[in-house]
Amino acid sequence: KYTHITVKYDTNGKIYSHNGKIYSHNGKIYSHNGKIYSHNGKIYSHNGKIYSHNGKIYSHNGKIYSHNGKIYHITVKYTHITVKY
Repeated sequence: KYTHITVKYDTNGKIYSHNGKIYSHNGKIYSHNGKIYSHNGKIYSHNGKIYSHNGKIYSHNGKIYSHNGKIYHITVKYTHITVKY
């Protein structure tokens, strides 16, 4: 029971999703299931396990994180997201 989402940024910072579940507005990311969303470049998960601050991504289990803010590989219980710039 996993959802696979690939999101790519163009040079204008716009986000496109082929499955139609993620939308971008002024660099913000929204998910229809309400579990993951981005505000001002920060990513939050309702289960509180994964979040981003100042372009860095942290995972409470310590397995996945990004320091350069360019490539994100986020794994949560029911969602798998790959973000490429």
